[in-house]
Amino acid sequence: MDYQLTSILEGLPDHGVIGVGRLDGESKGEYAPILYRKSKFLPVRSGWFWLSETPSVPGSMSWDTACERICTWADFGAFQFYNTHLDHVSALAQLRGAQLILGRMEDSPTLLTGDLNVVPTDPVIEFIRSVGFADAIAPVSQSTFHNWRTEELGQIDYIFSRGLVAQSPAILTAQLHGRDASDHFAVTANFSCKR
Repeated sequence: MDYQLTSILEGLPDHGVIGVGRLDGESKGEYAPILYRKSKFLPVRSGWFWLSETPSVPGSMSWDTACERICTWADFGAFQFYNTHLDHVSALAQLRGAQLILGRMEDSPTLLTGDLNVVPTDPVIEFIRSVGFADAIAPVSQSTFHNWRTEELGQIDYIFSRGLVAQSPAILTAQLHGRDASDHFAVTANFSCKR
């Protein structure tokens, strides 16, 4: 949501952001943003598209998806970055969305992150791995979704990489003043280029 992103950026004044709201292509609805440290990275190109049969149409939906879904991307020269949130209901939308995203990628070092709403044994994850991506935080024994610590679904949040080396992967479970920042735990990793 726009107000959440604004609040985050207030605490990260050295960061830029790429992304739009998924409902209107402007500020309405959930974002799948890419934040980057301006002193270290400069996007060469960037954009976003909807996970649908008409990906350039804001708010478009296909494949029995429960709601609008979007993918944000950026080319930082040395690597590309894609961030998304797949549908939580339709298995067809999950798979078609992943196929659309991977079909738009170039053959270069790439990161793919997001809440994919599927566990590691799902065909969507198998498909992503089949085209050369590695899960930076696998294997994990802890759920990344916790619904405010009331349930666990397993790992549904991912950091995939191709042509990059993951270092220090982690699932962050710490609370601040007894509160969680989200109903998901953050997943993190550092990356370096393959030599």
